[in-house]
Amino acid sequence: FGPHPLGVAAQWTATMSGMYQIDAFFQDVQDCCQDRTPLGEILLNGVSLFGPTRVGTLAANTKLDYNNTLNLNDGDTLHFVVKGGSDSTQVSATIQIVPEPSAIALFALGLFGLGCTRRRQA
Repeated sequence: FGPHPLGVAAQWTATMSGMYQIDAFFQDVQDCCQDRTPLGEILLNGVSLFGPTRVGTLAANTKLDYNNTLNLNDGDTLHFVVKGGSDSTQVSATIQIVPEPSAIALFALGLFGLGCTRRRQA
């Protein structure tokens, strides 16, 4: 991802609707900004996931964690934003779709059916 005028360090777009597990953190790896404190923020379609008053402030060698499950629609976009920082502020995110219970149940039913079929053949 390239530089962005709003301080966006990375962006991600959901390719299908569903539940997603978001595990992310911002970390300032050195004391880069004595006159300003970097802020880490995650936006969902332009709205902060931290709420209007809770934007994380980073000191040197500290982390701001975000771990949550979100119901996203196809095309929803997450922006990972660093404001007031420098190149020493790192952003890391892992985003995984959470299988729906009905899909897990169908998979289990299929395995059960295969087991019954093998038992009949034996």
